[in-house]
Amino acid sequence: MAKRFFVLSLLISLYLSIPVSSVLGYYTNMSADVVIGQPDFTSNTGGTSQSQFTTVNIRQVVVDPMGRMIVADQGNNRILVWNSVPTTNGKPADLVLGQPDFNSGTANNGGLSARTMNVPASVYSDGNRLFVADDSNDRVLIWNTFPTSNGQAADVVVGESNFTSTDAGTCNSSNLARPNGLWVYQNKLVVSDRSQDRILIWNSIPTANGVPADLVLGQTGFTTCSAQTISASTFIDNRGVLVDQNGKLYVADRGNRRILIWNTFPTSNGQAADVVVGQGDFTTSATNANADRIGQVLRFYVSNNRLFVSAFNSVRIFNSIPTSNGASADIVLGQTNFTDSSANSGGSTSASGFNVPAGIFEYNNKLLVTDEGNARILIFTNIISNPAIGLYPFPEAVGNGRLRMRGNVRLGQWDRYSLTRSKLTVSINGGGEGMVDSLYGNREDTHDNLYEFFHEFDPSPIPGGTEGYT
Repeated sequence: MAKRFFVLSLLISLYLSIPVSSVLGYYTNMSADVVIGQPDFTSNTGGTSQSQFTTVNIRQVVVDPMGRMIVADQGNNRILVWNSVPTTNGKPADLVLGQPDFNSGTANNGGLSARTMNVPASVYSDGNRLFVADDSNDRVLIWNTFPTSNGQAADVVVGESNFTSTDAGTCNSSNLARPNGLWVYQNKLVVSDRSQDRILIWNSIPTANGVPADLVLGQTGFTTCSAQTISASTFIDNRGVLVDQNGKLYVADRGNRRILIWNTFPTSNGQAADVVVGQGDFTTSATNANADRIGQVLRFYVSNNRLFVSAFNSVRIFNSIPTSNGASADIVLGQTNFTDSSANSGGSTSASGFNVPAGIFEYNNKLLVTDEGNARILIFTNIISNPAIGLYPFPEAVGNGRLRMRGNVRLGQWDRYSLTRSKLTVSINGGGEGMVDSLYGNREDTHDNLYEFFHEFDPSPIPGGTEGYT
């Protein structure tokens, strides 16, 4: 047994730092892989063209089920569409809406109509229909089928009775005032009516102009539209809105520096939220930058049971959806820590810094972030490509003739990680995978760089007398 033990340990020692397959995950202050709106990661010039944005408010980016990347280029009063998510820097858009061509950026170009926009703030597509929150025209535009030509006219308008009028002064169930966010969930239209400090909900997608909403949040009824005292049921200057696959509703309450979460989709006017993110309770509005603060939040996104929030010139990642008030983020992008908040991490424009990040979206293991002050979109490929396995050189006896090997998986950065649907495994001789057990918590939450694993085995039946790990 002693001889076999010696030979086995010698053979195992040859497997130190074996490369393994890539792992899906994010880590603190990671760099982007692709930039759109600029030719490289150090440029930040704005403009109006097929491949540029302004340096004012690139407010949202989404990818629809057909794989199209859609961007609300607020400063150019238009929506830009890429037929697929770009994989090379500076790729030009394929389609423009709100303008007749890619070189125009005037608000309501040619006059207020079904074809024009004035500071479009939010966009959503279910793959067939397209929805745009046309902020400064106080309306939502709906295309019943996805547009295929530049400047194509919308089919339906919500918040106004027709395409050529704007009436933001009336507080009722039909009018909108500076709508800034929207989402569609189970054929329900949810709109963030920010200047009236409320969320309006239509129980079915409107098919005619000026259809009134069915439900209101943030106010007790449809005829109250002023800012209310901070609570679990009120907003000030609400922005982004989202409903996840489980029916949870999220609202960015910018004025109160928080995100409100309803654990089930609301069914009554003025219904109170269940959880607050960014504050310790529903009556506080603290401002300091920290892991449990999100500042004057504009946009956020939910994907794979994680919450992504743009705040303090960074993107904060919560590795699980908060279920209690005041939860802290786990990972930060754009800064080296949670307390710094300077633009571009205090330096020049780069692949890892932000200057007012806003829109966030995750699609096919890519994280897309609009970087408004740098007039660009950064795309982070959610892949850690250089993990390695190391084995401690001597196995230990565990009884009954069995041995135990200890080893580790190292992801390549001395930092904290957020893994995505990753299953770190140990494969013995190409078969029989064993899960990696981390000493630092669940492997699908936040970890340090080193993940330890243990594998027990009987040395007798090892083919060829070797023990391999992949």
